[in-house]
Amino acid sequence: MKRIVLILFVSLLTLTQVMAQDAERDAKKMERQQERITQRIDKEMTELTDAFKDNEAVALSDEQKTELEKLITEKTTKLSDLKQKHKDDREGYSTERKPLAKEYREKIKNVLTEEQATAFKEYKEKKRAERKAKEAKKAEEGEN
Repeated sequence: MKRIVLILFVSLLTLTQVMAQDAERDAKKMERQQERITQRIDKEMTELTDAFKDNEAVALSDEQKTELEKLITEKTTKLSDLKQKHKDDREGYSTERKPLAKEYREKIKNVLTEEQATAFKEYKEKKRAERKAKEAKKAEEGEN
């Protein structure tokens, strides 16, 4: 009888320990996910402000910055949730991500003036060209 009670007690302790470790792991995972969301928001806001920093005529107002940060936070959170929903389904994620990304591109464009939208589009094209050139150079170095 003592042996059975001891086995039950040890089992209960082990189970409690495992559950505590799972909770801790889940908390760390959520913390990392929130960190990635924050980093993504910061990156997108920096990208937006960088697009206009050389041209004060199209600089963002404080009101625009606030609205854009709100939209980017909303979009990033929705994309993160979507990624969780489609952990093992890349096609499903891609299918749902595309209209969501398009929706937020339009919302962001609506916050910008026409001049700002043009300047931002030019900035994005410049960055895309720089990234492609960097990738081509890396690929070329890999072949040598």
